[in-house]
Amino acid sequence: MATMLQASARQLSRVGTRAFRATPAAQGAGGYDYLHAPYMYQLRFKPAPKFLTAVLIGGGVATGAGIPLFAVWFGQKKAGII
Repeated sequence: MATMLQASARQLSRVGTRAFRATPAAQGAGGYDYLHAPYMYQLRFKPAPKFLTAVLIGGGVATGAGIPLFAVWFGQKKAGII
């Protein structure tokens, strides 16, 4: 029984050392993964991020409130209530 355990432990250790060996590229020494990675977080090139965020949020709120209001207005117009 002990010899079987030793043999299986020897076999597992041999497989484990082969499986977890990494190349320098896998360890992170290969440089960037894609072409624009060095410039990814340079936020100074973004044109007015606060203004753009305000426009996007305002547009979302206007769309979210405007579609139901238009639907009610259009339905009442078709029904002859307005």
